[in-house]
Amino acid sequence: KELFFKLLEDAFLLDLRAATLLEKADGSESEMALSLNRYIGKSILPALIKRSSFYSEAESNAPLLDATLHTVYRLSKCKILTKGQRENVSDFFVALTREMQPAMLIALLRKLTIDVSKLSEYSTVALRLLTLHYERCGKYYGASAATAGTATEEEKRLT
Repeated sequence: KELFFKLLEDAFLLDLRAATLLEKADGSESEMALSLNRYIGKSILPALIKRSSFYSEAESNAPLLDATLHTVYRLSKCKILTKGQRENVSDFFVALTREMQPAMLIALLRKLTIDVSKLSEYSTVALRLLTLHYERCGKYYGASAATAGTATEEEKRLT
């Protein structure tokens, strides 16, 4: 488990960040960006999905998981991703957020609600993630504030 998080921090996260930086503003594609996205889609994301059980008890790695969430979310909005690569990103999000506590996702939920309000062809990942998250956490958001383990007022407002 320690090795997995060390690889995530020192190798995989850097590659994910590089992929988000290689997208050109004019929408054109570079060979480097295409190759890196293929590598991420065929190697990195499947490895991260396969070990998704590690995310459930990773409170000590919360900043790393948060950085990974936001980096992969930026990657999901890249225009040069193929449909298959976008599906891999979506599958990773589902695997990661399924294991995390809802309160750890509040910053991502803020971004998702803004992006979903401006629907585009690149909103599919955000829509899928929000739908599955609310299906999984409906009781968390619907319980009264007097019940322990319920959403804060800010979280409820976001829903």
